[in-house]
Amino acid sequence: MQLERTNELLQVIASIGVMIGLLFVAYEIRQNTILAKAEAISAMQSGWEAISISEYESNIGELRAKSLLEPENLTDAEIYALSAWLSANVTQIDRLIEVERGGLGYGMNSSEMVQLLESLFDSFLNNRFGRAWYMENRFWMDPVIADVWDRKIEEGQSSSSDSYTTRIRERLQ
Repeated sequence: MQLERTNELLQVIASIGVMIGLLFVAYEIRQNTILAKAEAISAMQSGWEAISISEYESNIGELRAKSLLEPENLTDAEIYALSAWLSANVTQIDRLIEVERGGLGYGMNSSEMVQLLESLFDSFLNNRFGRAWYMENRFWMDPVIADVWDRKIEEGQSSSSDSYTTRIRERLQ
């Protein structure tokens, strides 16, 4: 009889130990999720910073202007430089979408993501060079990006057929 009570007591203690262990594991998972989210956002910000720094350390602004005004006169080296810059930006957007899908990002909903992609279309692809680059590279992009940008191309580009620089100049007047 005493042996049975001892066994029951040990089983209760073991069950309590298992429950405490499970609570601890749940707590650790929650902490790891919070840490993963912080690391994902930090990596995203670092990526955008690297792209911004490359813009200041290179002649990408001049190349973008040339791609808007006279894309047919771009040299092969200039095309490669612009392609690398656009690829870096789209890769960063791909990462943003991945992070958001994983629930580790900024908490953007699908309509906010579409709005972001539409504005980026206007900035990057609302010109002959940008669209030509996109058609050569769309195969490796996240389908969300391709869907939004394909639709924008089918609609006749952006809300304005003017280039980015033209729209800025108009706002300055």
